[in-house]
Amino acid sequence: MYALVAGEYAQNGGGDENWDDDINEVENRFYEVSGARLSNHSVLNDILYGMDGGTPRGLLVSDSGGLMQGFALFLLAALENPFAVMADYHIGITDLQKVGFYAGDWFLDETTFPLILTGGSGTLNASGYQYALFGSENPLTGGYAEASLNVGGVWGSGMFSAWGSTGDVDLNYDQTENILYGPMGITGDGAAAFLYGEVTGHTLPVDPATLTPMKGGTELTWDDALVAQIYGIDNGSAAALRYFTYHLMFKVQIPGLLDGMFGEEATGYPGATKFVSHTVDEWLFGWRDPLMAQLGGNVNDESLGWQSLETNKTYFGSPGVSTGDGTTYTICTGENSSCDKGETLLQDGSEYLFWRTPEMEEATFGELETESLAGTTGGFITGDGDLLNLGDYAISAPIRQSDGEHLGMPVEVWTASVAPGERSIQGKLTNQKSVTDIFPGAVPIYFSAEVELKVQHTARIIVAGESTSHFYLDTRIMSAQAAGPPTEADLQPIFMIISGGGADQDTVDAMQSGIIQNQNRFTYWTNFDTGGSAFFIDYVTALIYLAGLGLLVVGIIGLVGAEPEGLAAAMGREDESGEDGEE
Repeated sequence: MYALVAGEYAQNGGGDENWDDDINEVENRFYEVSGARLSNHSVLNDILYGMDGGTPRGLLVSDSGGLMQGFALFLLAALENPFAVMADYHIGITDLQKVGFYAGDWFLDETTFPLILTGGSGTLNASGYQYALFGSENPLTGGYAEASLNVGGVWGSGMFSAWGSTGDVDLNYDQTENILYGPMGITGDGAAAFLYGEVTGHTLPVDPATLTPMKGGTELTWDDALVAQIYGIDNGSAAALRYFTYHLMFKVQIPGLLDGMFGEEATGYPGATKFVSHTVDEWLFGWRDPLMAQLGGNVNDESLGWQSLETNKTYFGSPGVSTGDGTTYTICTGENSSCDKGETLLQDGSEYLFWRTPEMEEATFGELETESLAGTTGGFITGDGDLLNLGDYAISAPIRQSDGEHLGMPVEVWTASVAPGERSIQGKLTNQKSVTDIFPGAVPIYFSAEVELKVQHTARIIVAGESTSHFYLDTRIMSAQAAGPPTEADLQPIFMIISGGGADQDTVDAMQSGIIQNQNRFTYWTNFDTGGSAFFIDYVTALIYLAGLGLLVVGIIGLVGAEPEGLAAAMGREDESGEDGEE
């Protein structure tokens, strides 16, 4: 019996370590496990081992870093567009279904591997295999995977003792699952919190009891001991996890992966390339980021992935892609005594800057506090508690300077400023409502502004204004950015926006007449306003003055008589001889 089984086993290729050297043997084996008979060996080779540059196409291959698995990309493509996959791999619908079910059953842990084939016992599914591969030795072939805490066996070799290595990492299933998918799992939101600790040297505000992020929590020192406590592992394994996540993945593998898949060479758009150059129009009004398009659903969909610093109706350079609904403002009309005329009360129904809302404060664990735009001026400066909304980048209180003039009209001069390095606008540009909005160096852009306003004294209306806004890039490394705000020497100017305007001479003349002249107690009527009731008021006032003068003269004449001499006496004149009443 044993001899019969052994013979059958050997006849079907059992124990043959070089089976994949014979493509016919590969065909037969793949048929046995999947049911798909792929007699075209070029097609078979592509489905199993195909690579598209550095991107895996085949079921049995991965990228050089071991991050992208070919079978996962194959399944995703088949789910999204099976007909495109059929055309791409040159297979029919029946074979696609069989290959898909074969790979899918492994992916969903419905197929298991009998460990007796490798001298063990029991079975192993794909999840168990991946967990073991990540946190310990390969359970099928021995050795260590490159994309693992053991870094292909190098971690425990002694080369990384300065990084905290105490030997090979050997974690169990539960420990690995907690690292990957637990409350601080590095495959989810925990990755950002983990990397935040690596960059800053401390945690986000956390609950000291659970060590999970929370608003109002405590910042703890980020070190091997704390990481070991968070994940329930030893300090040596914690050191390996820190090296793998930050130094290997974050600083080396992920940037290369994103550039290879979504960079300029791969897509024609410079979105995921390390250094990006755009025109001012692109920076301000629209550029396309292929990575954001992929996150939006499809990297090839030209309507996805568009970004901008400012907003037009459509994105610059796009095929008419809308930037969304316009902003709705609620403005004070002056009828309510609780606000001043022209002040902004709400923007899209909210009293807050859109990137400084209570939701943003909660999502960033209190690091980006709320900022209200209620009460920002809409054209008037009252002189009491005024605020300026500087393009939604910052809110600033104006300060009165010495008086000035605008085209001959006396005005008050008010200024407001935001110093370089004082205002990070990363949260406005990312607006993810997550740790990304406060992650040091994610989008290290700063805003500064100098504003001058000229205000008519009596009506309090702004008659002229000008502003200069600068945008800067913080050139420091991430850890330096985490340590504190930049100096001007750290900031690289990106671009500048200068804007200004004011009332023209005709408008100033009309204001002089209609506002200033009409405020004079005795001469307000002399401009003879032609608008509405002002016309009649001025002319009636003139008639009253004329009538009053006439009555004054008549009254004087009545007092002294009608003779010229009497009139002269009444007016205090002397005769030609210089003697009173004598010739």
